[in-house]
Amino acid sequence: MPTGSPSEHHAFSVRRAFNTPDVVEDYTRGVAFGLTDLEREVLCGALAGAGRILNLGCGAGREALGGAGEGRSLIACDVALEMCRRARSQFTAAGKAWPLVATDARRLPFRDEAFDAVLATNTLIQYISRRRMRIRVLREVGRVLRPGGRAAFHLLHLGLSPTAPGYLGPALIRNGLRAGFGFAVGGLNAAHNLFRGLAGALLGDVWPGLEPGDFATGRSSFAFFHCYQASEFRADAQAAGLTVLEQHEDLPLAPTGRPARFRSLHGWNTMMVCERPV
Repeated sequence: MPTGSPSEHHAFSVRRAFNTPDVVEDYTRGVAFGLTDLEREVLCGALAGAGRILNLGCGAGREALGGAGEGRSLIACDVALEMCRRARSQFTAAGKAWPLVATDARRLPFRDEAFDAVLATNTLIQYISRRRMRIRVLREVGRVLRPGGRAAFHLLHLGLSPTAPGYLGPALIRNGLRAGFGFAVGGLNAAHNLFRGLAGALLGDVWPGLEPGDFATGRSSFAFFHCYQASEFRADAQAAGLTVLEQHEDLPLAPTGRPARFRSLHGWNTMMVCERPV
């Protein structure tokens, strides 16, 4: 176990969770399904024309192989070394030579203004503990973007938006129930982790640093993620010096047969597109 701040303990737990064989296999199965409609919409729209792109939180390579790397100079990175190794094998099998870097999004090892675009899917920003650390990640993304460059962040959130498909009618009821169930389960997990964290703090162990909006993923005792509201993300982006340009939404209605990771119980899928001001 690491020593240091609660944020470092949480980062360790996230790396441990996403290095486990079952999670790596889960993400590997997802490669076959390629980009989601929401990701494709953003790549073909707001990020179209980006020559140099950073795939931040690449997992096993789903986004890159699904089309994010086509016709672009792509670098993929992930906090989990085993994910990077699996992505490397997937890239090699597909005849791709995209560079891969195992790194922490809070400390990106790239020069200033290195990329035209950053694609941060798989809810990466929501696995960062503490608001100041999430803002730090957003600042790092802004640093490696050229002026006028854009970044797209995938979020899961519980807010109901009138712009989301199915806001009215049966889809709203169905997805509202699913989101409510997910929130209830997440709340129980968070309460469990809070109890463990208090006990750990008294015993000199890990303090999870729970905040409003945090709940457990189930993959690791302390690898819960932060459930953003869209307005909250906008405030954090502004604090990091980024401008939110677009908000793309859909409902978590994945086709039958897709891995569980693609069938969210927790709320609406959102892609927030930010720009580094010129």
